[in-house]
Order: sequence, then structure tokens, then C-alpha cells
Amino acid sequence: MPTKNELLELAEEIKKCMECPSPYEKMTNEKSTFFRDLFLEGPWFFPPKNSVKGFLGTGSVMFVADKPAAGKPFKSEKDPIQYFYNVLERYGFSNAHITDSIKCRGKVKEKICKEQFENCKKWLLKEIELVNPELIVAVGKNAYSRLRTLKLSVPLKMVPHYGYIKYMKKEDRGKLEQKFKSLKD
Repeated sequence: MPTKNELLELAEEIKKCMECPSPYEKMTNEKSTFFRDLFLEGPWFFPPKNSVKGFLGTGSVMFVADKPAAGKPFKSEKDPIQYFYNVLERYGFSNAHITDSIKCRGKVKEKICKEQFENCKKWLLKEIELVNPELIVAVGKNAYSRLRTLKLSVPLKMVPHYGYIKYMKKEDRGKLEQKFKSLKD
């Protein structure tokens, strides 16, 4: 089980990565990092909120979403990420490690290219090795497809992406929560 410091060290390593093309790539790493963060384009790690540890979770379950949110999370109670955190908390996944297969945020609805995943794959594999989960849960079909290419020795399950919550009917939300309940069982 990793320590909080080990996870923070990994996050700092990831923040320094400049392998993906960027409008700031000709700047020094320090300036590039500043502008990526300023314009919400740099790495984003699921932050702790309420009892959910997010990226700092050290539990035996690891949730892997596709890519970081393009905006600021937790804007309101209707925010899909807030709903996701509430479901995690409700079904006992507060200490699960939560991450993304791609580390840098892009623009809203921007497709992820194969090169981005190839560049980020080493970070994801390092994270999986560090956390050493007993179960990996892909959050959405895209993350599931990417994770399957890694041929992991850890069991892999999937839940719908939290971004679709705002489009779900009440009965569909119930089905989503049943998936989380079945993961706990």
C-alpha cells in the first residue's frame, strides 16, 4: 500500500512531464507548467473531498477514468464529479485510488489521440504498480478499452462514466448505483 508521500511524489513527476505537444513546449518547464495550470491544460488529480481520498486513496480498488475534467470540479451539487464522489462514499469506496488513463486535460469534447495514451501509459503503469490494487474499475467505455490493451493481471470491471449522469433518468441512476453495489459485493 503506497503512502501519501509516495503518491504526492508521483504526482509531482507527472506534472513535470512535457511529452505531449503543447502550445507552451518552447518555454522553460517552470513557465510551461504555470501556463498549463493557468489554462486548465496540465495534469489534474482527483482531489480529496469529504471522505473520498481521490488520487491519494490507497485502498485495494482503483478507479480509472478516461481523461481529466476540462473544467473546475465541484461547481455545484449537480456536478457529475460530485455525484461520482457521493456514490463512491455511499458504497464504501472512500479510500479507493482514483485516476485517469490520460494525465493532461484537454479541451471539452476533444478526442484523445493514440500518442497521448502512449505518452501517459508509463505513468498509469507506475501508478498501478505503486497502488497494487486487487481490482481496477474503468470509469466508462473509453477507459475500459484503453485498460484492456495493457493486458493487466488485475481483474478489470467497468462502470458508466460519471459525465453521463446529467443525462440519466432516475431509474438509470439506480442501475448505475447497483453496479457500484455489485463491485462492493
